Amino acid sequence: MTITATKPKDESCLDVGHAVIYRGPYSEVYDDEGHVYPRGQRIATCARSFELLTQGVYGDDFIGIRPETLKEPVSWCAPTGTIRLASETKGGSYTSTTECCGEQTACC
Repeated sequence: MTITATKPKDESCLDVGHAVIYRGPYSEVYDDEGHVYPRGQRIATCARSFELLTQGVYGDDFIGIRPETLKEPVSWCAPTGTIRLASETKGGSYTSTTECCGEQTACC
């Protein structure tokens, strides 16, 4: 039997806009840093975790989503399980229903 362990690089965790989607089969998984990855959700991640989860032994379990343009690097401070909106990685802008329609609840 061979056991392979993977350890993240010893570098700071910077957010530049990456996201990952856990493929399954479990409903969610956790890493050693306490981050949770629910199956099928676009979860925000730092660049270091992104590289770890999309390469090597974890590469088949996660779909990596690189941003169209990298954001200015900032120290990672998002709570575990934070969803990264598609508009953030695609470089678009997001408009909520209330911004579009004033106080209406249905989109115009």
